[in-house]
Amino acid sequence: MIQEYDSAKTARKQVGALLKKGVQRGLLKPGTVNLDLGGGPWDLGTEFLAAHGVESHVIDPYNRDDLHNESVALFLGRRGGADTVTLSNVLNVISTQGARREALLTARSMLKPDGVILISVYEGDKSGDSCPTRDGWQEHRKLVEYGAEVAAAGFIVELRWGIMIARPV
Repeated sequence: MIQEYDSAKTARKQVGALLKKGVQRGLLKPGTVNLDLGGGPWDLGTEFLAAHGVESHVIDPYNRDDLHNESVALFLGRRGGADTVTLSNVLNVISTQGARREALLTARSMLKPDGVILISVYEGDKSGDSCPTRDGWQEHRKLVEYGAEVAAAGFIVELRWGIMIARPV
């Protein structure tokens, strides 16, 4: 039997490298709206992106309450979706392929048709030996190894600058 692990404790109080790289590389652009899916309980990423002209909102089923998550989803629905969705160190803390696919499909459902999803993972020891940790779960997989799962969820995948860039097919 496969056990699901709660990833609530895997959040770190920091501005993730994905957001920094996304701004630096022009993938998170001023005047756009981003959804930080699985963005944790803090607003450091939202504040960082706001300082760079990007309006960002967090949905996190483990670290934000239902009212917050639903209000963000309604806002994005009214505007036709987010221009970008970021999954920063999210896929690597999800213990099953089915749950990772669900996260990717959720990201896609929140995205404008011409939008892009930006993905980063903590690769751990890069061994591929997935296991529980003191905080939840860690896949220990290289970013490139998630490409087939992302493509199977209906995306064209590109790796650049240590970021996976996924565009809906």
